[in-house]
Amino acid sequence: MSAPFTKDDVPLVMCQTTTLMPKLPFQRIAVSGNSMAPKYNDGDWLIFHPVGKINPYQLRGRVVIFERDELPGILQIKRGIRVEPVGFGLWVEGDNKSESTDSRHWGVVHDHEFRGVVLFRYKRN
Repeated sequence: MSAPFTKDDVPLVMCQTTTLMPKLPFQRIAVSGNSMAPKYNDGDWLIFHPVGKINPYQLRGRVVIFERDELPGILQIKRGIRVEPVGFGLWVEGDNKSESTDSRHWGVVHDHEFRGVVLFRYKRN
């Protein structure tokens, strides 16, 4: 019966792990407001994967972070609902519709406006 790993295998495994780490950049953002309640609440922290220009079809059903051209410097968090062929962008809405300003008010989010995709939430307490 042979051992599953030999001395020669260990550097290869370590090399693969080291190589993968830089490809996993994560960032965090604090939730401010109640537009995504009850899933994400004011004061929660979200871990997200930054994205660049991305096809809106990849974001349907995902919670996304974006910065609209009309509001530079302000990041927003909403859920991608559907892709709109007119203007080709992602229709986004807050989970708490009565507290959310979203695509129902200003239209779709375009591919260059996306900043990230939410991976999970944690509370800061």
